[in-house]
Amino acid sequence: MLTPNQQGSVNLIRLLLAGKPAQVPRLAFNIMAVRDRAELHIRAMTTAEANGERFIALGDSLLVHDVASVLRRGLGKAAAKVLTRQMPRRGQCVAANGGVD
Repeated sequence: MLTPNQQGSVNLIRLLLAGKPAQVPRLAFNIMAVRDRAELHIRAMTTAEANGERFIALGDSLLVHDVASVLRRGLGKAAAKVLTRQMPRRGQCVAANGGVD
């Protein structure tokens, strides 16, 4: 269930489904299936050689635009508000600087 209090990638999905932002920034997110991440945790806990080690678990990197496109294709009418227009690079630089050009 998508609620207003969720953060991270779930919040990104919630915002995209609500038609926000008006233009999609050129940002990438690491996406990993929950089952794959859970399997890695189990292996780390049950493998003697992993004792005391640190691991970085990464999945595929997707642009926000790609996530929006997947939502549009996969959810049809339920994703009618999802916008896929990319923010121009200059606009993104200005936004990253707090609106200062």
